[in-house]
Amino acid sequence: MDPGHPDAAQWVVDVATSLVANYDVDGINLDRIRYPDGNLGTNLPSWGYNATALARFQTAMGRVDRPPAGDAQWTQWRRDQVTSIVRKIYLQAYALKPRVRISADTIAYGYGPQTQGGWTSTRTYAELLQDWRGWMQEGILDLNIPMDYKRDASNTGSNNQRQMFTEWAEFAKDNQFRRQAVVGTALYLNDVGSSLRGRLGRLLVPHPRRSRERGCAQR
Repeated sequence: MDPGHPDAAQWVVDVATSLVANYDVDGINLDRIRYPDGNLGTNLPSWGYNATALARFQTAMGRVDRPPAGDAQWTQWRRDQVTSIVRKIYLQAYALKPRVRISADTIAYGYGPQTQGGWTSTRTYAELLQDWRGWMQEGILDLNIPMDYKRDASNTGSNNQRQMFTEWAEFAKDNQFRRQAVVGTALYLNDVGSSLRGRLGRLLVPHPRRSRERGCAQR
């Protein structure tokens, strides 16, 4: 399902909004609303080269070439296609039933933006083309659930997953934009003690800008 193909994108929107139209649901939760990862180790998004998506990109940008995977315009265009799906689901669901809320399970790979050089340098934004910070800022996502699946016991060296967890949790706290964030944690990677005493405690501490998570979702 390529977000850059209008038929595929519309199918996703139609499935989500049909649930709102035909069932008494409280909300819709989106998962894998992004481009795939695993791009041959290049860390550049190499998905989306179907003929229809390429033609749409070329028309929109006034180009005739096949852009390389790391082309800035091509990358942003594809990122915009993912955002367009989220926006359409949000607006159409709200028009059908204003009480319905839209949430998404979002990506929080590796270290947070604080270590990686900013939001646009993260794999989430640059490789998976998922701009969940932008969705929150635009107000087309009611609840952000970053999947911050890290091992609390791994807290030293270059793979300091405790630091990774904290960085993403703090970033989510500070980028709610009058919406809400609930950090997804991984009980299956941690014992109960470290999950309850360490992670929940850190999540509930307000950020210096007075923002805090609304809770956590355990997996």
